[in-house]
Amino acid sequence: MKFITRLIIFNTLLFGASLNASDNFENYEIRFDISFPFASLEGTKKFEKTKSSNEYAITFEGKNSLLNASLNQTASLRVGNKKIFPQSYTQQIKAPFQREAGIQIINFDYKDLTIKSTGNVIWMVPIEDGVIPLDPLSMAMKMRSNLKKGITEFSLDILKLDDGEIYSNDFKVTGEETLTIKDVNYPCYVVLRETENRTTKYYFAKNLDFILLKVDDKRPSRRTSIDPVKILSFG
Repeated sequence: MKFITRLIIFNTLLFGASLNASDNFENYEIRFDISFPFASLEGTKKFEKTKSSNEYAITFEGKNSLLNASLNQTASLRVGNKKIFPQSYTQQIKAPFQREAGIQIINFDYKDLTIKSTGNVIWMVPIEDGVIPLDPLSMAMKMRSNLKKGITEFSLDILKLDDGEIYSNDFKVTGEETLTIKDVNYPCYVVLRETENRTTKYYFAKNLDFILLKVDDKRPSRRTSIDPVKILSFG
């Protein structure tokens, strides 16, 4: 009975979702430079609404041709009733000089109330108690959604990709900074995420429908940054 109740709740939220102003998001495409400890990549991120009125697709592609390294991510999600519903997430990572890329495919099944990972990483976890865990791309989308609504402090339930563990992190707007891209200034909200051994800053453009422009992630063993090079399209 508990499973049936959860199933009804999720399907009502997902398939009976109605859209309002805060559920509509502008399309965009941005070129980035990505700095990892093992390599630097040039990449693009594209966000677009699909044929359905409340479905969106996100793609992120980065590569370093000299080192034969790459990072590719794709995600699909639904938006409605002020909620984000991840549908799928795929990532392919090819380290420098590695022969083949590792692949992970995650599917969110709201009928069976499970999340399943296949490919090089295999696990399956249940969706429980109304918690909708977020993959890396849908997490950024949820942060953008919260800022559009004027929410400046919040917690998110995040999916750990290597084993399916679901954990919660706190986020808050700590100030504003201006990023300059191709001689154009973009005022941004800076959102801080802190844990015991990790600090991450996210920069969301206030005048561009709160799209994510920059990420700076610091850990004791490494630092990763994603910096905007050019806004290829918006709207």
